[in-house]
Amino acid sequence: MKLLSLSVVIFSIAFLNSTQIYAQSAPSNNASKTDNLRNAFHGSVIRTSKKEIKTEGSPYFMDNWSKGNILYKEKNLVENVEIKYHTYHDQIIVKQNGQELMLAAKDVKEFSILTTEGEKLFQNQLVTNEDDKFNHNSYLELHFQGTHLTLGTHWRTYIIKAPRDNTYHSVDANKKDQFALTSDLYLVYNQEAVKFSKKRFLKLFPEHKVALNKYIKLQQLDLKSLAGIKQLSMYCDQILSTTAQ
Repeated sequence: MKLLSLSVVIFSIAFLNSTQIYAQSAPSNNASKTDNLRNAFHGSVIRTSKKEIKTEGSPYFMDNWSKGNILYKEKNLVENVEIKYHTYHDQIIVKQNGQELMLAAKDVKEFSILTTEGEKLFQNQLVTNEDDKFNHNSYLELHFQGTHLTLGTHWRTYIIKAPRDNTYHSVDANKKDQFALTSDLYLVYNQEAVKFSKKRFLKLFPEHKVALNKYIKLQQLDLKSLAGIKQLSMYCDQILSTTAQ
């Protein structure tokens, strides 16, 4: 029993040292406010790893807080709340009355935020994909959502490692790991997300390949642009709806 107790203590200390919980510098009586926020948004206290703290740059889609709306899968709508999209963890964070909370993606259907380019809508797709760039609770920025097809961008932040020696120490003390934001365009069909390319697109619909190629040439679509890909997706969705009747 003594050995077991000692193991539990050691594990607990290791776990506490592996994460750092961020909290507002406020009196302890603010704990009740955090509890109320947690209950209202079904969220959890933000935990940030030491690796994340020591990394330069931002793990967010936008550094600033943005006003937005959240629609839960239970159809509950929360409007005009301050939101940050944490693209490293693929989660959203809300702030209310000085308290911050990371929401469980499994509970969120979609959220919207205001940007300099206007309002952007992100949806939890619950899909699989061939390269595992995102999980079953990842968000896609929606560009088009039809009856059969959805077109969206998955934003992802990853870490660029600073050069290290054989002992895993940084070669240059002035150089640190850096966050980098990247994106991939996906087509969602039959609950599967496929990274877009013309070849992959046509492979999904072999019975409509001739019609789709004809449309691409007739409309002179630029499939390197979002506008061209969106137009092709809309046309394909119309074909699928017609043949389904």
